[in-house]
Amino acid sequence: MANAELADRVFTPRKFDPAALEMSETESPPMVEVTFRFDEAVKPDVTGFYGDGAIESCGDGTYLAKVMLFDNPRGYHSLLYMGEHCECLAPEHVRAYIGERARAMAKLYG
Repeated sequence: MANAELADRVFTPRKFDPAALEMSETESPPMVEVTFRFDEAVKPDVTGFYGDGAIESCGDGTYLAKVMLFDNPRGYHSLLYMGEHCECLAPEHVRAYIGERARAMAKLYG
């Protein structure tokens, strides 16, 4: 920062229509209830993503959560974010997707 210099260029924002980001219910992706088990390492993240009401203690240091996610890869992102600290239990198609991504990453990083 000590060598920072001012440029002659100025940022000029483009015209933006916020309505373009709004989706109607017919455009919204379908939702799916996902059940997953996770450990203490990611409990703050799960609480931050979904709130305390979604969490149930298993009594062995792990927890269960049932949450609604968009039924697409973007919706599953929070599960992938938790890595080895999270196991998707249901539904099967989400579990299979997470498993495919984990195998692809393991192959890449070997």
